[in-house]
Amino acid sequence: MVKILFVGDVVGGVGRRALLSLLPKLRADHEPTFLVVNAENAAGGLGITPKLADELIAGGVDAITLGNHTYHRREIYPYLDSQPRIVRPVNFIVS
Repeated sequence: MVKILFVGDVVGGVGRRALLSLLPKLRADHEPTFLVVNAENAAGGLGITPKLADELIAGGVDAITLGNHTYHRREIYPYLDSQPRIVRPVNFIVS
């Protein structure tokens, strides 16, 4: 059996700190096969940076989903092509 634990929108530093502090308990209580987090607003409530994505992955997140707010932080663009744990919207065109 595969169990996926999906955590909704992580917003800003408060959301990141709360998530990272709760991850051990969430993993212990629910024993997920995969832990997926939406983090398109992890950087100050708008976008995500490579540093913050790496922090979440190092903290135990298996995959990060993103949305249209992702593209507010240009430094994330090259990272998206190199980090296989990030899922971005396919139907969103970046110019």
